[in-house]
Amino acid sequence: MSTLKVNNLQVGQDGTAANNYTLYQPASPDGTVRLGYGVAGSVTDILTLKNSRLGIGTNDPQASLHAHNASGTTLLRTSVNANSTVGFEIVKTGSTTQSWRIADGQTINGALEFYDVTDSTTRMIIRDGKVGINTISPSYKLHIKETTTASNYAFLENTTAGNAGVRLKNSQGDFAIFVSPDLRFYDLANSIDRLRITNTGKVGIGVNPAANWHSAASSNVIQVGSSVLFDFSAAQFDVGHNYYYDGSNYRFISTGYAERITFSKSNGSIRFWSLGTGSADAVATVSEKLRITSDGKIGIGGLTNPGALLSIPAGESNTPRLAIESAVDDNDFTITQYEDGNGTYTMLGQNVKLNSGGNNTILDSGHKTAGILLDARNHGAITFLTGGTNAVEEPVKITADGYMGIGTTGPGAPLHILSTAYPTALIQRDHSVNYARLRLSNTANHGADLDGIGDGSPAGGFRISTVNAATSTERFRINGDGSIKITGINRNSPFSVSNVSGTVFILDDTQPSAVGTGGKIVFGSKYYNAANTMGTAFIGSYKDNAPSNGANEYEHSLIFGANSSSAGFTQKMRLTHRGCLFLHDGIPSQSLNSKTRLEIRGSAIGTAGVDVDYFKGFKLALDDATEWGGQVQHAVGRYEESGSSARTSYMISLGHGALNSSSDADVNVMEMRSNGCVMTPGQPSFQATGQPSYRYMNVWQNTPLISWNFVDVNTGSHFSNSTGKFTAPVSGKYFFIYTTMFQNPSTNDFAIKLHKNGTMMVISNNHSGGGSTNGHTWNDATVQAIIHLDPGDWVTAEASASNSSTCFIYGSGNSRYGSFSGFLIG
Repeated sequence: MSTLKVNNLQVGQDGTAANNYTLYQPASPDGTVRLGYGVAGSVTDILTLKNSRLGIGTNDPQASLHAHNASGTTLLRTSVNANSTVGFEIVKTGSTTQSWRIADGQTINGALEFYDVTDSTTRMIIRDGKVGINTISPSYKLHIKETTTASNYAFLENTTAGNAGVRLKNSQGDFAIFVSPDLRFYDLANSIDRLRITNTGKVGIGVNPAANWHSAASSNVIQVGSSVLFDFSAAQFDVGHNYYYDGSNYRFISTGYAERITFSKSNGSIRFWSLGTGSADAVATVSEKLRITSDGKIGIGGLTNPGALLSIPAGESNTPRLAIESAVDDNDFTITQYEDGNGTYTMLGQNVKLNSGGNNTILDSGHKTAGILLDARNHGAITFLTGGTNAVEEPVKITADGYMGIGTTGPGAPLHILSTAYPTALIQRDHSVNYARLRLSNTANHGADLDGIGDGSPAGGFRISTVNAATSTERFRINGDGSIKITGINRNSPFSVSNVSGTVFILDDTQPSAVGTGGKIVFGSKYYNAANTMGTAFIGSYKDNAPSNGANEYEHSLIFGANSSSAGFTQKMRLTHRGCLFLHDGIPSQSLNSKTRLEIRGSAIGTAGVDVDYFKGFKLALDDATEWGGQVQHAVGRYEESGSSARTSYMISLGHGALNSSSDADVNVMEMRSNGCVMTPGQPSFQATGQPSYRYMNVWQNTPLISWNFVDVNTGSHFSNSTGKFTAPVSGKYFFIYTTMFQNPSTNDFAIKLHKNGTMMVISNNHSGGGSTNGHTWNDATVQAIIHLDPGDWVTAEASASNSSTCFIYGSGNSRYGSFSGFLIG
């Protein structure tokens, strides 16, 4: 081996020093070898190798690689082509072997990773401006992930007494969360604690909790301003204001009053306390004012064991036990008591109370008075108090023996009324027509009723009824016009009223009675003319057969009639002994059919030449005043349209106008004509025809068909062209038919279907594909079904063909190929 020994080695012989590089040892050897540019004696150092350390820009490297620049930017650069790994690798060998890489492209291009080569995992990554620890896909600016059951913390430590925490700031707020030693949520923008948890576990919201709160770990506190939530040793919970507990005493947080509510675990009670008033940190005197026990009883005024649902302590007579105070004066409602050795008075009074001597005292001289005095002291009585302005009287009293005095304080009977007024007593029922009743009865409920009658014209009257076993039967009546009725006894020639076995008869005394004669009840009123004639209506008996020595003479009918003119009575309705009912516009001109149970005859309803359709026959109408002019009309007879084309029909119609009005307010629901036709103009039905364009199955597969070109029929508007749905208005069976023309160039099946509420009910499958090559350029399909629907159920027409983009339902702007229709069967 040969050795070349020189003090310096120059590379280059250019006359420019910057173009020559010299490897040399300093004149005074210091254990370094240096590389610089220039020639011997004038060299600017670039690299220095000293004690296995390489210095760049420094002659005294402090690490295995030490780069130094006196000023400006100092960088170490590694570079590589795209999609490669570039960075640094740090390797420790020996017994503690560990290898690390700081690189771009280790697992993800464009991200700087701190990669644990030993464990083949990324420990930290900087990617897209986000830092991930233990994750290569950070979701936030700092994302720390733990994949085991170990706790996951971001740990910020200050080894001094200074704060440790984080700061959160945006354009709207600036907050810090830190330890100082309390945990504080601090509003930096407003220099105030928003939440503070002391190192003794006390919580302050918007305030630093009082420093002297009980420090035991079993005492938990939340202080909101001066208000407090305090759990004491899990045995009692307080809700309060302006106090704290230091372990021995309750003290004021600040100068002023303090109050608390406690919830006790030991007995389940809720207690309300007053702490009075005091200065900050002064000891408070706690006084219980109200308690609610676990069984729902309330004690007021310091009663700790109330014996009733509401217990109020007795006290000074002049101090009300309960008051509802007026907001404007002294006219209050109070409950007061007076108590001595003889017993107790209790008064419920409005503007009156008991004073310290047990006497009535008016509270406000500008108002009237009312009250009830319960006298359990001297008399065992109840007195009702009333009075005018600044006065109090005792108009009603109930004594210990149950006597009631009205107008007297010493009643001599169970009911004693003393008054100078007239009438002295009044029994009145709260109704404009119905009557008041006074019953006189024994314990077996036998006696009599005295009734004041409120109806009649003129109104008013008096009635006496007998009462047997609580059942009242009228026996005598005086009407408002002075007429008298005695049940079963009356006579008014030529009719008699008699009573036989409890039955009242009104008879015609003519012997023998002719056809048509019989007793009548006549209702009448006078109308003015020269003779003051009476107009009347009647209910009567009609003898059906002529005298014949009694044969069939017992057969009678019940008739109803009126006189519409001075001509006399006119029969309007007859109910025969056979149970037949006849309604007539005047006395029947034809013989009555004894086998007809109901017969109605009359003139036309409506006016020819005025009404377009007018009706000759009769109507049965139900006029329901609870509806808006509502009516239901059943009509039988003959209609004439514009005075011609007469037809006989049975009609059922509904309307909302006045009965028989000239307005066309009726709606025909059903009409049955003599030719056998039955028409229901309001029957739900619809017909939709033609699609506006081709409906390709890759778009309209299993989709309700909408936007039909024409909806020619839509009775009741139950079909929606925008959704393709027919929605049932009523429950029943509906018939539907759906037909279409389609083209299917492929060999896929084409099907059309009816769906109920989205569920297929019927399908028609058509295998006629192949287009024109198979002679099937255009095809048609039809499906029909009877489907039961409830109100709100809906039916749609749909098609399917394996989502084909070549199979379609034909459609164009005004085409009528294909239809979807349906109607209610019943």
